[in-house]
Amino acid sequence: MRTEYVTESKTTPVELEPDEAEALRRLGRSLASKSRWFGSDDDEETPDRTVIRCTQSDKEGVYDVRISDAVGVIGVLD
Repeated sequence: MRTEYVTESKTTPVELEPDEAEALRRLGRSLASKSRWFGSDDDEETPDRTVIRCTQSDKEGVYDVRISDAVGVIGVLD
């Protein structure tokens, strides 16, 4: 087991396998609110929302992880 620490709303480089990065992306989408903004037009499309952003960095095997407005523990795969 490996432990990584990510500070809320701060982008942090983390070494991940591609399947771990994808698991974080899926989790981020599932945790995001599905509610519309109270002032939005009913016909307006809702963009894909996520609480966890996980993007490939310039360094192979390293992803930039940013967790917005959430505090807690996340378990990914093994």
